Amino acid sequence: MAKYSFNDMGGIKIDFNGVKPSYEIRNKMKAIKYRWNPNKMIWWAYKNDDTVAVAKEICGDSAPIAPDNSAVQTTGAAVIKKRMHKVPSKDYALKLKIKDIVSADKA
Repeated sequence: MAKYSFNDMGGIKIDFNGVKPSYEIRNKMKAIKYRWNPNKMIWWAYKNDDTVAVAKEICGDSAPIAPDNSAVQTTGAAVIKKRMHKVPSKDYALKLKIKDIVSADKA
């Protein structure tokens, strides 16, 4: 049986547990902007009234499973995080300039 859940980024996903949904169900989901994610093997969409209504219709009126934290995935003892761009502090350039001045005075 299919299950739906909400994520932290304002989306909703439907997991069919590896079973391909029927042609009619797929077209119904595509009509309201559900998209297939082949990596996670789920159908997903941005959360709104239409997408939630279709998820409830397809999966039954049961409560959704708890939101997942897709940003952090655990595999055994290792923790894998999504890549994050490190932004240098605003005073980083100022520190470099002062360092250059001090080293120039010593020379």
